[in-house]
Amino acid sequence: MRCALEQIEPGWPGGRSDRAALPPGCGGRRCLIVLRLRGVRQDTLDAPARLVLDAESGPRGETTITLRRRPSRGARGAAIVFVPTDARSLIVDTFVDAAEAPTLHIIPLRASVAAILLGGARMAALRARLSGTWRGLPKRLRATLAHAAPRAGTDDPQLYRAWTRLFDQWTEADRVRLLGAPGAPSVAALVFAGAGSWGHPLAATVAALRAQWRAPTAINVVSDASAALAAMGEAIADYWLVLQAGEVMPPHAVAMFAAGLASAGRPDVAFADEDRLDADGVRRDPLFKPEASLPLLLSGTATSGAWLVRADRATRHTTAIQASNAEAFRLALWLALHRSWNPPRATRLPFVLSHRAASTVAATPAELGAIVEAHLRADIAEACVGAARLPLRPRLAHATGGGPRVSVVVPTTLANAHVLDCAEAVARTTSAERPEIIYAMSAADRARNETLTGRIEALGARVVLHEGGAFNYSRVNNQAIAAASGEIICLLNDDVAPLAAGWLAILAGWLRLPQIGAVGARLLYPDGSIQHAGILLGVGGVSTHANRFLPRDEPGYGSRALADQAFSAVTGACLMLPRAVHDLVGGLDETLPIAFNDIDLCLRIRQTGREVMLAAEAELVHYESLSLGNHYRGARSGLEADEAEEMRRRWPAAIAADPYHNPNLAREAGREWSAAFPPRVARR
Repeated sequence: MRCALEQIEPGWPGGRSDRAALPPGCGGRRCLIVLRLRGVRQDTLDAPARLVLDAESGPRGETTITLRRRPSRGARGAAIVFVPTDARSLIVDTFVDAAEAPTLHIIPLRASVAAILLGGARMAALRARLSGTWRGLPKRLRATLAHAAPRAGTDDPQLYRAWTRLFDQWTEADRVRLLGAPGAPSVAALVFAGAGSWGHPLAATVAALRAQWRAPTAINVVSDASAALAAMGEAIADYWLVLQAGEVMPPHAVAMFAAGLASAGRPDVAFADEDRLDADGVRRDPLFKPEASLPLLLSGTATSGAWLVRADRATRHTTAIQASNAEAFRLALWLALHRSWNPPRATRLPFVLSHRAASTVAATPAELGAIVEAHLRADIAEACVGAARLPLRPRLAHATGGGPRVSVVVPTTLANAHVLDCAEAVARTTSAERPEIIYAMSAADRARNETLTGRIEALGARVVLHEGGAFNYSRVNNQAIAAASGEIICLLNDDVAPLAAGWLAILAGWLRLPQIGAVGARLLYPDGSIQHAGILLGVGGVSTHANRFLPRDEPGYGSRALADQAFSAVTGACLMLPRAVHDLVGGLDETLPIAFNDIDLCLRIRQTGREVMLAAEAELVHYESLSLGNHYRGARSGLEADEAEEMRRRWPAAIAADPYHNPNLAREAGREWSAAFPPRVARR
């Protein structure tokens, strides 16, 4: 049925915002939403429209529709959206310059019709789900159908052109504002131009620096780290901007950096987003970056693009740096600052402040790997970096002999035979580390599962009883940890099976770094696609698993599906932390009995100043939720919404602005690596 739209003021530049009341019969089911625009300018690009459901408790996620131009000069798009029962209205943001108001149709769908439509759009993903084991198949199919049809992301040149046209245009008013920023520091530039970088790449970089609204105090062209350090020894600016020949900055970039550094209290390091220039000079492939973290630095993937360092920090602690490329120099410099200031204060400016030409010479993985290995070996003699390719895979070599003992805690109801399969895989893959393995089960279940209990104990594990009524994941873990003897605790679901030996040592090795408070593993579905590679807050509601359904070997956006990196949270299905950290934050919160207790735990760990990270090389298979089935059946049917609302109450700032999910990226599950329309960042 057609819905009346009421325009909201102010709308978006070059577009508009409207609100429509949801018709009866939409709540608690999927609906087909069709949006049409007429009178679209002929030169307008295809661009998304954003749908936001407005409920009593506030916004309930977003859905993006790509509006495709049609020969009649109109634009049309459609999406299938699940409408919560408490949703009352729909906000429609359009980013297309049209002469007429949009028209909106909302059609409630039967579940079978929605499944057919969504299944047709994701047939390849459905085939992948069907090709795996039958275990957990209904759960995996539901999860697959929950994602709408694949949409173009940040690698779609036309959509990125629309994004830059709407959100990355800078005016004379911006110039006046930025140049008038109080306390702005001075900036000098270092341009690395080694072999292959002379000629056009260098000329383009230098010309762009000379065209800046706020001119650098000096532009020094250097060939290697020793020349760069010699130049930095001259106190001619507050900050040094490090570029590789071929990295081109837009005219507002230096002024933007200076204003951002002033407002952030002159931190040690600053960096920004970037994109690439194709052979015709057209911008594409933006890299919207997360906040800085030591694990991501060690992956070798975090030091491309414009990057600044405070001069008084750099000149005191960096005399031993060896590098022939700006990326390698930035990495070595940042790691040197980590050693000296632990960690340096860093600020990310979520704006595209450099463009990387195709002719730009990149640092080799071997050079980056040597820098990372040297940094780690200064403290951990056994540390090494694996094969010379990106992302790098540092190993910190947890000692299997005299190192801290690991206690693996597995909450279970012993309700399914697969628990024994997973238990055997855990025992088989941890024989070298010889951890303490504890299966915590409810007292009510033991008499029913004597045979299974005996077989688990025969593997060398210990089965302990927990007291209490309904199964409470947090309480079971806390009671088992109290009975454990290890200095390191590994939380592990009973439906998780390691793929190979070494996973426990990889996780425990990262805890040798004092900055790391918790570490999680990469989890796969039985068909080999990704189930968990970190958790993003505020995406798809409270949170979502990053890179879900991506093939195992795909690098993903910015290589983030394969890289070790910090996240706000990782899943408790496989999570390791020092007992001291567990005790410091008080363990899992037993008022969150089923969901979000792992996220809540991670956020409390982050409040202590420690990082929570994903160790991507540790891989396990997760037969998701086989043990308990649907957590929210029967008497628990209202618990899911209650727990989600409790998380929104406790952690509003973290959910609103996850530091590891750039505000230029969408918060729609399945589109989390696509450009946000609009971005969640304001120009100051």
